[in-house]
Amino acid sequence: MVTLSFLFGMMFCPFNIMNRPARMEILRVLFDVAFSPFRPVYFRNFFMADVITSSKILLSDSCAMICFYTSGEYTSHMPLTCSWVGNANYIWGILPYWWRFWQCIRRCVDDPTLKTQRWNALKYFINICAGTAGIVYKENGG
Repeated sequence: MVTLSFLFGMMFCPFNIMNRPARMEILRVLFDVAFSPFRPVYFRNFFMADVITSSKILLSDSCAMICFYTSGEYTSHMPLTCSWVGNANYIWGILPYWWRFWQCIRRCVDDPTLKTQRWNALKYFINICAGTAGIVYKENGG
């Protein structure tokens, strides 16, 4: 938890230490990824979104780690009882595919000759539908 706090603290540190221009560029790219439908999509945006999509398990485990250490459950042998962890895992399960889907749509709009982006958009849309169906199934006692 200390390491995670340190990393986030360093990422948003306003002082010119630890290569501030690179940290600000990473934050700018993350902003561009989140607002892909409204901004042009470049390779660095596509690459960062791909890294986030590939890090789905890491993000899920980070939510469980935050719950584990903030709730004090490391002192007992009881299972995790944080109710928000399940919802956060759902969000992290769908959000990267949502970003990638809109990046593909934006690339299709910017350059209609990119036919492969349509197939990629369809692939991410199917992942979003499958993830949503899984959430609905699990919430309804499945």
